[in-house]
Amino acid sequence: MNSPDPQCRLIYLDQFAASSMIDSQGEGVWQEVEGLLREGVANGKLLCPIPSEHWLETAHRPLSVMQQQTALFNGLSGGYHILGAPFAATKAMSARMRGTVLTRYDYIVKGEVRRELDADVQQRLRSERDLLGIRLNPALEDANWIRSRTRPGLVANKWKPFSFSISEYFAKQEFLERLNTLLEVGGIRIRGAGFPGSDVAHWVDLFLEILMKHHLMTTSEAERLYNEVKQVGFANIPPVHIRNTLVDHMAHRHKTETDGDHIDLLRMSTALPVAHIALVDGPRKQELVETGLAVKYGCRVFSGRSVDLAELVATLEPLAVS
Repeated sequence: MNSPDPQCRLIYLDQFAASSMIDSQGEGVWQEVEGLLREGVANGKLLCPIPSEHWLETAHRPLSVMQQQTALFNGLSGGYHILGAPFAATKAMSARMRGTVLTRYDYIVKGEVRRELDADVQQRLRSERDLLGIRLNPALEDANWIRSRTRPGLVANKWKPFSFSISEYFAKQEFLERLNTLLEVGGIRIRGAGFPGSDVAHWVDLFLEILMKHHLMTTSEAERLYNEVKQVGFANIPPVHIRNTLVDHMAHRHKTETDGDHIDLLRMSTALPVAHIALVDGPRKQELVETGLAVKYGCRVFSGRSVDLAELVATLEPLAVS
């Protein structure tokens, strides 16, 4: 297929789901799920686009694991992958600036399949993974600061959103400050993330660079984006909104975060606006349900629990047939 049919259902598989299918060794309910997915892909009814973070998230695992999981995704993706977080977010920003509406299918692209994974490719991916960790470090420090300021007894055990999103507040202030500089000065010098002289761009500067170079953002469009973010934050920019919501939820749970957690959040923040159905681990399903994100983005979420897998099989069976 050159482009997905609008009737084609998009399925998101997280690392847990991919590992479970591989570990099933052709037996049990996970093999049944994989079989239905393969049948649906062959019939043009289902598609499991590859998360852009897949290669980085598996980079530090054994090469054989990377190869097996990548082969699985290659067989289920039809060559499609989900846009990486910076490109998905800036595409949403561009749409808001220009008054256009995006669909799920606008966040996936068909690209060249990476050549066969070997030790050299894995080492380069590990280097990319380490650089991404540097970019995420400031956000990681902010998230753990939020966690340290919310005492366990301060918030009820049951998730309730804070009166305002603390993560959203920080992100909004940073973004508006740099966008305002761009408007007043006519340009910005790309800053390093985490420390002076870093070769890894700060996330705001990376977003603005993509908007200027790839989306050819005009001054009037930049002003429109500034007003949008000032008034409603990132409520209409799904990847940023999802990530900030999940960071706040993790702070509520008092979980000390790592850069690995934040790479997983990036993966989820780009997948949720795409997926009709998501297959994730139990804690992630709980987060998506408790925060209301699953409902907001119209995604049916299943976990690896027996009851969920049985329901997933029943859901996939009519979708997969030709």
